[in-house]
Amino acid sequence: MILGSFGGKSFMVSPSKLYTPNDLQISGDLNTSTEEASGKKPTITIKGPGLIKISAEVVLLASAGVDVQSEIDEWMAIKDSAVSYPFLLCGKAVSLNKFLLTSCAASDYAIVPINNTPTMVKAALKLEWEEYLPPGVKNSTVSAAKTRSSAPGLMEAKTPAAYQTPPAEQKAEAKRNNVQMARMMQS
Repeated sequence: MILGSFGGKSFMVSPSKLYTPNDLQISGDLNTSTEEASGKKPTITIKGPGLIKISAEVVLLASAGVDVQSEIDEWMAIKDSAVSYPFLLCGKAVSLNKFLLTSCAASDYAIVPINNTPTMVKAALKLEWEEYLPPGVKNSTVSAAKTRSSAPGLMEAKTPAAYQTPPAEQKAEAKRNNVQMARMMQS
């Protein structure tokens, strides 16, 4: 069963292989700025949604059907290629945008001799991704949020215009006749 995938790599559980992420974290923030005012509470300006970040740790075990050294090399190559891919989790994309693998760190190595050759049998791989928007490309999530004036899933309230400006010919007819002003203009 495939739990998730990124860049041709799959997190999975099968009879022959156990390759699952531990401590999976998905986070996002809202970009704001604070404006100070003398003697008053500061005001907050909302700039828009921030980038989504994902982190996970994968314990690589040779006893679980994983070639530990190859996996580390493949993840490092994905990071170094600087190519963005969709991040899928439970068959669904985490975001409408793709992600970049921004950090890949291996630790907790266990190396044993197999046939007189040192072989890596265990390692912990810490991976970090960041949502990627190329320069000049509009984010569909951001532009959708900017056009919406209410929370997601709620209908936008439609209210009739409280005041409509009449056309020029109606304005002329609607003018009041000020008798005193007319007398002053004649004098």
